[in-house]
Order: sequence, then C-alpha cells, then structure tokens
Amino acid sequence: RRHSAKFKPGKVSIRPIDYEYSMNPFQALRHKFRRRRETQDASSLDSPPLPQRQIVAFCSPQSPWDGVLCILTYHDNLPQMFVNYGLIAINVGVCCSLIAINKKRQRKYTTFLDFFAKFILVTVFQVGLCVEIDCYGVSIIWCACFGWYLRHSALPLRHREVLPEGKPIYEHHRMLEAVANSVNITALTYYAYTEKPITTLAHLCAITLGMIGSVL
Repeated sequence: RRHSAKFKPGKVSIRPIDYEYSMNPFQALRHKFRRRRETQDASSLDSPPLPQRQIVAFCSPQSPWDGVLCILTYHDNLPQMFVNYGLIAINVGVCCSLIAINKKRQRKYTTFLDFFAKFILVTVFQVGLCVEIDCYGVSIIWCACFGWYLRHSALPLRHREVLPEGKPIYEHHRMLEAVANSVNITALTYYAYTEKPITTLAHLCAITLGMIGSVL
C-alpha cells in the first residue's frame, strides 16, 4: 500500500493515503482542521509573528466547531460581519413584515413557520457549503431572504392575501421594502465590483433559491 509522509514540527509520521476515507464525516472534518492547524504551525516556524489587528478574536480553527465559527465571523473581519448581519436583519424584517400584512391569521402562522424552516435550511446549507469548499460568509442567507420576499412582492395585489393599500401597516411595509431593495442592490453591486465573479454568481443563485423556496 502506498503511504504519504505528513509533516509535523519535529516529527514525521507515515499515514495511509486512504486514512480519511475510513472516518465518519465528523472525524474527517476534525482531521481536516487538525491538518490545517499543523500546516499553519509549520509555516509559522520560519516567519515572524504578525501583529494583532483585532482586539477581540472569535476565530481560532482548532476544531470543527471553531471552524464553523470562523465561517460565521468572516475570519474575524468585523466590518464584513456588521454589513452582512445587518443585511440579514433587514431582509428578515421585510419577510416578517410581509407575513404580518396577511389578512388571514391562520395563513400568517403557517407562512411564518414555513419561512423559519427554510431560513434554518439555508443557514445549514451556507455553513455546509463553506466547510466543503473552504469559504466563509453568510451572504447566501440574506440573498435567499431577498429572493423570498421579491417573489411574493412581484405578485399582483389581487393574487395576494394582504391588507389593502392605504392601511398604515401596509404603507410601513412598502417603505421598509423600498429601503431593503436599495440596500440589497447596493450591496450586490459593491460585491460584484470588489469580489470575484464566482461570488456574484453565488449571490444570484441564492436569490433564485429564495424565489424557488417561496413557491415550494
């Protein structure tokens, strides 16, 4: 059987190439983060320590759960955290406002439970995707919420079980939706200009996913 040497500071160990395939998913994820940490430790031996830029550090990838925390905190990038979690709050607020203007009370409850369940599924999908392809962020979550309420708002009023125009709660919803649309489009344009094209493609796919989720 072929073997591969794995570098550790001060130690060389021989491990079968198919070692990871004999693990369960959680063990494989733990092994992945352990290898990444050992690689970082090995590379830090020849380089001077970098100055700390963050006062508070949330991310230290020493276990699978710490790796998930790194994904959710943008690797301790506080400005990105504030922007994206703010976008999540705005979009979730618009979705809840859209549910609140429904005329039928029972319909409100079922729609809210449906939205909450899909929000959890999208969050799990975001974390699982980032673990698999080694990315970070939560932009798929707010993009999916954006697509969810876009599809509902695109329907004509006669096909929507909502309160009529002129009601205060309806007018408040329209103002909140207009603000959310402006903020979302600004954020998407900014990321399209500053990030790689694959990021914009992921955002558009997440919006489409949210639209499809609002129908199912």
